[in-house]
Amino acid sequence: MITGSSCFCGWSTVPPRDLCIKCKRKMEPAEFAEVGEVLTYTTENVVPEGFKPPLNLAMIRLVGAPKILCMVENGKWLQIGKPAEVEQRGGLFYARPLTFIGKVAGFVKRSIEILKRRNKDEKSTTGKGITG
Repeated sequence: MITGSSCFCGWSTVPPRDLCIKCKRKMEPAEFAEVGEVLTYTTENVVPEGFKPPLNLAMIRLVGAPKILCMVENGKWLQIGKPAEVEQRGGLFYARPLTFIGKVAGFVKRSIEILKRRNKDEKSTTGKGITG
């Protein structure tokens, strides 16, 4: 999951923020799915120091969430509207094409996280987990 913030007014953002840029209210922590679609992309051949050309960048809209600027290691797959999977590494976001295996792995990962949260919530209200 990707950590960010969401606001009562409907605005959401990654990375997390304390205050909403639209309504100035306090934002709440939020987690967003690691999948989305390519909104736009570019390939830069003249790059900042520390990067090797070509530098592929893509703007990805996460499902039900904000847009994220991502680096793309192999830009041959980039196409507007194409499904993408986003991963955070070392403070940077990377996008890759969403494959069937990626969909299954994402589903399993999200399911485990949901079950863990439910188990934690169940323990906090009853003193027992789902299994016990």
